[in-house]
Amino acid sequence: MSFKPKEYYTSIANLYKQDAINLLRNTPNLSEFDLAWTNFDWSSNRTCSRGGWYANKNGAGVNIAMSKAVPRIPDKEIYRVYEYKSFDHDPTIGGIYIREPEFKVGLIMLHEVAHAAQYWLKYMKNKNPGTPHGDLWKRLYACLRSNILNPQLENQKELRLNYEKNVKKLTQAA
Repeated sequence: MSFKPKEYYTSIANLYKQDAINLLRNTPNLSEFDLAWTNFDWSSNRTCSRGGWYANKNGAGVNIAMSKAVPRIPDKEIYRVYEYKSFDHDPTIGGIYIREPEFKVGLIMLHEVAHAAQYWLKYMKNKNPGTPHGDLWKRLYACLRSNILNPQLENQKELRLNYEKNVKKLTQAA
């Protein structure tokens, strides 16, 4: 098993962030969207990421728990990335099956940028942001996922079947 340095995954997160900002700037009401603040927290004590409004930073931002965002995937193994239970099985914004840690980094970054955009709309455009994982957020996240991350993923049906076979083997062996 070989793992890339922290700087590599930070650069991957930055690429996803910039792609997300550029895409959102082409959507109604978000032509001026930007992040005032981004933090990549590698502390193992940091257990969750957050995207939203940071009043002390004067704008929207994301704070990514990088040690949780970068899974340690043995070579060629399939890893399951879960989303929130209420939409984990959604074909566009749900959980994914991956072999490359970069895709989990991307999923988390896009998820949090969607929250940041949701609250940017609230504070900069006086739009009702709805609930944290409500309709507006889901539309923003679906736009990001379907245009940036999802086209890069391996065949999800095939990976899911192989993942389930592997899980079944492990549970039968136990």
